[in-house]
Amino acid sequence: ANRNAFYIRHANQQSYLVAARFAQRNLEMGKVVVIDAYFGPEQFERGTVKTFIDQPAFAPYPRHLIYFNVEARVAFERWKARADKDPESNLRASSGYLVWETFLELTERRQILNPKGLDTIPHLRLDTSHLSIEETLAACFQYIQS
Repeated sequence: ANRNAFYIRHANQQSYLVAARFAQRNLEMGKVVVIDAYFGPEQFERGTVKTFIDQPAFAPYPRHLIYFNVEARVAFERWKARADKDPESNLRASSGYLVWETFLELTERRQILNPKGLDTIPHLRLDTSHLSIEETLAACFQYIQS
């Protein structure tokens, strides 16, 4: 969460290329690939997400975008519970994620409910605020199979 120009140029953007190449290789081997990635609102608006999904390496394969949402208060409680159980996840506390006011400010800016450009991509928008993991998985599988 503590981003600087070096991180954005060399780590953040490059990580998408690495994930895409791993996905491509696994698809070629007949594997099912799930790319769990964060795309910011500006990446939807610029068309980066659509370009990523539509890249030629993925063209022969079915692709499904699932855009997850969660109410801010629920997300905060989940984040705190995770930090209590896993000290490594607590490392992000330095960015303010474990303080409600800072968490709310960060998530309202970076976790947009309906980013511009999302509607140009076939997708499932899934609010997990009141869903169990099992219910969430069932909704994802139903979307993929339809």
